Amino acid sequence: MTDPIDPTDAILRVGRTLAGKTEPELEEFLEDVRVLFLLLSDAGVRRIAIERRRQITDEGYTAEHDAGHSPDLFQAGVCYGGAAYLIQRDPSPSDAMFEELRLTLPPYWPWAPEFWKPSPDPIRNAEKAGALLAAGIESLLAEQNTTKGNTTNG
Repeated sequence: MTDPIDPTDAILRVGRTLAGKTEPELEEFLEDVRVLFLLLSDAGVRRIAIERRRQITDEGYTAEHDAGHSPDLFQAGVCYGGAAYLIQRDPSPSDAMFEELRLTLPPYWPWAPEFWKPSPDPIRNAEKAGALLAAGIESLLAEQNTTKGNTTNG
């Protein structure tokens, strides 16, 4: 688990960042803060953000690491979403059912079998799915920005 953010330090860093900004830049920043507060007030979005943070800090799956892997990230997200669905739809999932899910690699799983780690908790699988999809979006956006940058510069 990462250390909690020191609120005083965070406020000081934001203050230094905003120093010298124009009024339109400050308005844009305030709109971003409003959106952030709206997003973080949603429990599902918050749980996905926490899982994505864990993937980055604990596993090392940074944006740089994920660059160019958006199709795989989307596929993995769909697989974990499917696991959440399968567990959720069963009114009383058994240990045997979960063991079968754990041992049966989804046909579209993009990586080695040892990376398939479903949970018996559908919410946990949904968190992983959402974080992988978010990573895929981030990777795809970076790819598009790189392509646009290469087009305008080349």
